[in-house]
Amino acid sequence: MITNESIQRLKDSINIVDLISNYIPVHKNGANYMCVCPFHADKNPSMAVRENEGYFHCFGCGANGDAISFMQKYHNLEFIEAVKELANIYGFILEDDKKTKIIQNNDACKILNEYYISELNIRRNLIAYLEKRKITRDLRIKFNLGYAPSANDTLRILQKSNIALEQALIEGVVKKNDNGIYPSFIERITFPIYDNTGYLVGFGGRTLNPQNPAKYVNSPASKLFDKSSIFYAYHLAKNDINKHKRMIICEGYMDTISLHKAGLTYSVAVLGTALTEQHLKLIKKDCFVSLCFDKDTAGNAAAFKAGVLLSKFGYNAEVIRLKTYKDPGEYIENNEELKLKTELNNTINIISFCIEYIFKKELNLDYIDKLSISKIEPFLIKQAYSAVLNYTNTIDKFLANTHLKIFCENYGLDFDLLNGIKAKVIDKKPQAKQTQSNSLEDAIIYFLAISKANFNILILREYFHNNLIDDVLNKNYANANMLEFLNNIHPTKKVDNILVFFNNLANYYASCNILNALLFKNYAKELIKNHKLIHSNDGLKKAYHCLVELIANHNKQLSDDERARLKDNIRKLGE
Repeated sequence: MITNESIQRLKDSINIVDLISNYIPVHKNGANYMCVCPFHADKNPSMAVRENEGYFHCFGCGANGDAISFMQKYHNLEFIEAVKELANIYGFILEDDKKTKIIQNNDACKILNEYYISELNIRRNLIAYLEKRKITRDLRIKFNLGYAPSANDTLRILQKSNIALEQALIEGVVKKNDNGIYPSFIERITFPIYDNTGYLVGFGGRTLNPQNPAKYVNSPASKLFDKSSIFYAYHLAKNDINKHKRMIICEGYMDTISLHKAGLTYSVAVLGTALTEQHLKLIKKDCFVSLCFDKDTAGNAAAFKAGVLLSKFGYNAEVIRLKTYKDPGEYIENNEELKLKTELNNTINIISFCIEYIFKKELNLDYIDKLSISKIEPFLIKQAYSAVLNYTNTIDKFLANTHLKIFCENYGLDFDLLNGIKAKVIDKKPQAKQTQSNSLEDAIIYFLAISKANFNILILREYFHNNLIDDVLNKNYANANMLEFLNNIHPTKKVDNILVFFNNLANYYASCNILNALLFKNYAKELIKNHKLIHSNDGLKKAYHCLVELIANHNKQLSDDERARLKDNIRKLGE
């Protein structure tokens, strides 16, 4: 039977707003959040979600409860089934009475971790090595670094602590071959690995022997340890990740420790594996993700695989392009902390990165620029672009087209011509072509209706053709036409992101017959290049005020100085 303590720890680890938002759009409303209730025919948001209390309540049908109750009602599950489903979603290890007893009496990981720490503390040569790499005493304590000595020493400690070898095998601290039992870590610096709840599940180990081909090893897969669902140091970083809504993902233990030393305490690492869908369960959709992988071919390949996964599931992410050193650890080791922080701002949006990566790989190029592309045969460019489209067809259509246009513009390619290769069958029947502005108009109206925000100052009514714009600005949300529109709008036009709303609005005005349409186009491009704006209140305010000023001058004959000032304001959005 699953213990009550284990169930409570599971509930405590879940953010109920994050959980419910995976199924229904949730919007901030004062101290709480609101959403349409999924448990009755709810047209207007009537379900309140209280993040601090981990509780939801519908004022319409009375449905209420915690995260487990929500899963029971939403998926029609029994209590235990709902608990197991949540544990699976969040990578949480549930404990039953039997397992709790085993762990309490024979906690091999915990005993060896304490032993490894004590071994490191008495070995001056190892401490000198770590200090040379700028791993201070405080960092050794924070990350519980240790040292696994000889095989006999580790086996002796297990025997002295009355740890059954069967239990040690289950926890992965020892292995078995034809010659018998031997420790998983022999003469290695150890990095204890914890799950997202702070539960010790395994170790990583680094050899100092240059002749050893396996520089790093991890605990073997076990009931406790699954490297495809764990981030190194997530238990230390998660509070700052939630606070800053930011996560840096790097490749290794030392890189993570180096980033924490530099004050970037929302940094974690994958454990010798690619980013997986299991990892994504630990990343909230409002978290801005930065990939900081090694500056080499393998690092770029890993960033691409991660980028494809993140963009497929709609995460806002970027790739950091280090210039001076291979990885964050080398910056810290060479006393270049300031340079590291500076170069962490040298980034490219994840979608743009994936597009460029595919294009370069298909054309066998180390780098691309207008000159190199101009020398390539057109049919080869079309082939490479077809491969790019295989990727962009898996992500949000609006974002895909936006980044494809930026890519084509940057490298002197004809966007309209290249995108014509998508149509394998040409329909010769004349069709009414829907203009971009109408599509954007629907997305703008939808955002205004669901957010119920007062953005009247941003709307130039005379340029809108849909009469619903008046209803939404007058907050007439009960209008029958408005309800029909909200229920039937195409999913690709459903925008609940304020930065995308600003982008849509700017592109809409850029398509209108106004004097300063080009300024709006430049504004929209700058937003796309600076996705981090959405995670900064100051950045969003800057974007808002810049857009207000553009609208105030949308059809005004500007002097050269006025135009230059507005352009400068747009450029500074990314600062």
